[in-house]
Amino acid sequence: WRQAKAINSLYAFGNITYKKYLFLDLTGRTDWASTLPSSNSSYTYPSANLSFLFSDAFEITSDKFRFGKVRLSAAQVASDDSPFLTNVYYQPSGSYGSTPVYQIQTNLGNTTLRPERTTSFEAGTDLLFFTDKLGLDLTYYKTKTKDVIVPNLPVAPSSGFSAAVENAATMSTNGIDL
Repeated sequence: WRQAKAINSLYAFGNITYKKYLFLDLTGRTDWASTLPSSNSSYTYPSANLSFLFSDAFEITSDKFRFGKVRLSAAQVASDDSPFLTNVYYQPSGSYGSTPVYQIQTNLGNTTLRPERTTSFEAGTDLLFFTDKLGLDLTYYKTKTKDVIVPNLPVAPSSGFSAAVENAATMSTNGIDL
């Protein structure tokens, strides 16, 4: 009983720099996962990052303040899950003499399973003072994950299965790092 999966991907990256103090990075990726139903097996996710070195743009340097940057980013990532979550399969359960024995899996598959998607936003600043002896890195972040794949949701025993797989959750986090 071998659980293998394949993911094929395309990735693109672009960078724009203006006068060595304004930077924009853009990415895009598309994956095709073998573990999802063919109708949902392709998923694309982008990212964008913008940085502004205001200490260089306005030529601000002194003994007390040497470097200052503000940054913004937005990104999305997506992922699939383990093989054999989309249908009901027979799996090896031993042998009867030289004859292999198979049993139906106990989890009910889901033919409409979608990839999990996490969207994040971040804003922050980096500051250096006193000839790099004191630094400040302040970041606000917010993330939200939709369509979380939950592989073992209990189902009624009368269904003939013990659990089902569903896109059954949404999770969010946010905070400040200093």
